[in-house]
Formats: sequence, structure tokens, C-alpha cells
Amino acid sequence: MLTLTLLPTLALLIMSIVDVRDTAYKNVANTAIRDVVILSTEVGLFVHFLQRERGYTAMHASYNDQTTEKLVTDSFRETDAAMAQLNTWPGETQSTSLLESR
Repeated sequence: MLTLTLLPTLALLIMSIVDVRDTAYKNVANTAIRDVVILSTEVGLFVHFLQRERGYTAMHASYNDQTTEKLVTDSFRETDAAMAQLNTWPGETQSTSLLESR
């Protein structure tokens, strides 16, 4: 009688362990994908501010007036802030080393 109840319970336990293991693997994969998406978004925003800074600098070099000087100064600050928000940098370099070298 005990065997009749023990076998289905053991089968359920094994199935639960397999499901937990599969869920843990999927969770690790989802976390890695989320980190890559976040990094891509942060790098894209940083590149956007770099492009704005480049455009404002070129405009300031062409016109050289007070308005463009303020735009350039503000764009430097925005680019620095976007770079500081980077958690990591793709490749071997870390964002803290980028800030120190600037």
C-alpha cells in the first residue's frame, strides 16, 4: 500500500526538480539578455549625445557666437552625464577608466 502512494509522489518530486532546474536556466538566460539590452540602450544614448556634441562643436566653429558656445558647453555636460551612467563598456574597458582618462 505504501508503494502505491510513494511512486507517484517520487515521480512528482522528480518532475518538480527538473522544472525548477529548467526555470533557473531560463532565468539566467533572461538576465543575460536583459543586461545586453540595457547596455545597448545606454551605449546608444551615449552615442546620441556624442553626435549632438560633435554637431554643436562644428556649428560653434562655423558661427562662433554666444548662443552656440552655450550649446557646446551644455552638450559637454550632457555627454559626460551619459558616459557616467554607463554601467559597463562593451569590451575590456570599464566606464570608470574612461572617466579617469578624460
